[in-house]
Amino acid sequence: MSMDIPITLKTGFFQSEPAVMKIDNRNRQILFVCEKGNKVFIVDFPQIMKVYYNPLANDELTLQTIQKNYIANIEKQMLGRGIIDFFKIEFGDKFRVVQ
Repeated sequence: MSMDIPITLKTGFFQSEPAVMKIDNRNRQILFVCEKGNKVFIVDFPQIMKVYYNPLANDELTLQTIQKNYIANIEKQMLGRGIIDFFKIEFGDKFRVVQ
């Protein structure tokens, strides 16, 4: 399974930019491809320690690894594609909804 999800990726202190989150389930990776500057961040599923989803903070999704946190806001229309259910199933106990 492969999904491309338009997001806004937080890239610094009060900085964010449009990007695409590409979920590659076959290779067990998530790629964050920024629209500006040709930046790509690759996160392997085994590196992910925690996944947080906060629907009250503009549908913010946080992927926490040992080295870095990747924070993205998911566009409302993309939530209907089952992206949150994917994270619940794939990451089980590592997944939390912030209320």
